[in-house]
Amino acid sequence: MDRKMMRTLEDVALKAVNKYCTDNNLPIVATFNSGSYAPEYGKFSITCANKSADTGHVMDEDAVSLNRWGKLVGHGDLVGLQIVVGNELYELVGFKTRSNKYPFIARRLSNGLQYKLGWSAEESIKAAAKRRLIK
Repeated sequence: MDRKMMRTLEDVALKAVNKYCTDNNLPIVATFNSGSYAPEYGKFSITCANKSADTGHVMDEDAVSLNRWGKLVGHGDLVGLQIVVGNELYELVGFKTRSNKYPFIARRLSNGLQYKLGWSAEESIKAAAKRRLIK
């Protein structure tokens, strides 16, 4: 078993799970988690998460952690909150509880890529959450 064969199996399995969920109108999204291979065997894992009916955001472990942190500090649900960091607009998508330096995960709206944000982004998050509550 080689790397190319493992990637093909991962892709086929991921597409099959997502197709099943779509065909049966299940609000679930599957993503590739991790994998490894050796000449004798290979293994990979797929993570499934609910898709919020209200917002359309995928509520994986990081998204749930972000909302939990937001409620803990008094800002409520933060998934999908748009913040400005360094002249760029980001949308919060998660919080890594085990990360000391870069706990926030955000998607840059200009290119759609995900970035890690450090604790310095906390002030932008608090300001954006406060603006949202005032509206």
